[in-house]
Amino acid sequence: MKRYAILGRVFADYSLYEKGAVVVEDNKIVAVGDREHLELPETLVDVGDRLVLPGFIDIHVHGYPGGRCHMSAEIFADYHLKRGTTGLLGSLYRTLSHRETMDAIELIRGAMGKYKNLIGVHMEGPYINPGFGSKTQDQMRPVRKEEYLEMFETGLIKQMTVAPEMEGTAELFPAMVKYGIVPALGHSAASPEDIKRAVSNGAGIVTHLCDATGCSIEPTSVGGTKEVNFDQAVMMCDNLFYELIVDSKGVHVRHDMVRFVAKAVGVDHIVAITDRTQGYDDDIGSDLNFVDGELSGSMLTMDRVCKNLKKVGFSLHDIVRMTSENPARAIRVFDEMGNIAPGKLANMVIMDEDFNLYDVYCHGEKVAR
Repeated sequence: MKRYAILGRVFADYSLYEKGAVVVEDNKIVAVGDREHLELPETLVDVGDRLVLPGFIDIHVHGYPGGRCHMSAEIFADYHLKRGTTGLLGSLYRTLSHRETMDAIELIRGAMGKYKNLIGVHMEGPYINPGFGSKTQDQMRPVRKEEYLEMFETGLIKQMTVAPEMEGTAELFPAMVKYGIVPALGHSAASPEDIKRAVSNGAGIVTHLCDATGCSIEPTSVGGTKEVNFDQAVMMCDNLFYELIVDSKGVHVRHDMVRFVAKAVGVDHIVAITDRTQGYDDDIGSDLNFVDGELSGSMLTMDRVCKNLKKVGFSLHDIVRMTSENPARAIRVFDEMGNIAPGKLANMVIMDEDFNLYDVYCHGEKVAR
């Protein structure tokens, strides 16, 4: 039985223990708090004045430098694990055919045994509005029950993005709920009425708020006035989680808009995501990805997201909520991960106050970086 303790400035119980400790036994946390009040094991890992934070959870991420998760799930998982993401969904986009999607899901399943941070699949489509997002397919894929049930029966899908205004999608929501999948709303110009119906039928997440969305009435019904668009309509709903891509330049979501969303829905409902695609990292600090002049996801990793959230003005407490706890709650894995607490998996990152990453622990094991 492996037992050790990490000593440092530990963020747990919504507090920062300046002289804290996390006691780990095998792959679980067994105790946390002020080190003077804990029975510590012989093996100690002292990280000094660095922060001990819960590992990041990214519920919307497609790729790694040079590829996407359906090309190599192992490279994908390894890349993000070394950057602190200890809970990871592989996002599959609508551009894949049904057979390619099924092959990708099985590829991810095969990598999950080796990479414990890989915890499932996010389906971004295929039943989304083709007017919002990739232009490589300009037609809505017909909703076929035999296809979506085959996907659902894999047991790996944690969330699925649907545009609720599209024909045939109404039947999807009860099916997703039945299979334990969290319905997400996105790539959509749904009306407030469509959104309310979707939420009443189990929708729980909004896919990258303020990105790839529109208004159900274009142009406005009365000139000189505004309609309620998709983003405003979902923010009026209760009990949703809202994904945000917070890049350094405020391209995906303007930084003032990020502040507005936090004020409108509360930090407890914001989920920070990377929407990382296949772009290559560079040495000039860019975290945007463009394809043929059009924005196509990001080159973010979750440690960089933390830096950007700090730049926007969020506190340590807020950043931990948005990068760990809220995503865990959104996809309903908070009983296993998302904070540092007894009984949770020992998933942690060691960082300084500027969110520079030093060490990663996943399931109690230190990750070689």
